[in-house]
Amino acid sequence: MTPAARPKTIQIFLPLGDPRGEYTAEGFVVLKGSKGRAQIAKAFEHHSFAKRRNELIEQGRIVVEGDVTVFTEDVLFASPSGASAVVCAAASNGWLDWKTARGETLSEVKRGG
Repeated sequence: MTPAARPKTIQIFLPLGDPRGEYTAEGFVVLKGSKGRAQIAKAFEHHSFAKRRNELIEQGRIVVEGDVTVFTEDVLFASPSGASAVVCAAASNGWLDWKTARGETLSEVKRGG
C-alpha cells in the first residue's frame, strides 16, 4: 500500500493506554500493541461488545496485563464504535472517541463533520 493510500492512524486518548487504529474499507482495525482498559464498566457487562471483548480475550487476541488490555494482533471490527467500546470497556461512540493526533474526530476526518 502506498503512503498516500494508507489509512490515517487515529487513537483514543486514555489514561492507561494509547490504543491506535485505522479506518479501512473493511471496517475499523485496532492495531497490535494498542492498550485499553482492563476493568469493564458495570453498565457494559451485558452489552454485545462486551461479549466480543470476552471472546477476543479467550482467543488470546487481547491479553489482560494488570490495569490494561493489550491487543496481541491487529483486530478488525465492523464499526468504529465496536472497536472503541472494546478498547474502553464501556459503551462508546467511535465516530467521536477516535481522534487524530491533531484532535480531529473520526467523524470529522471521514464524514466531514
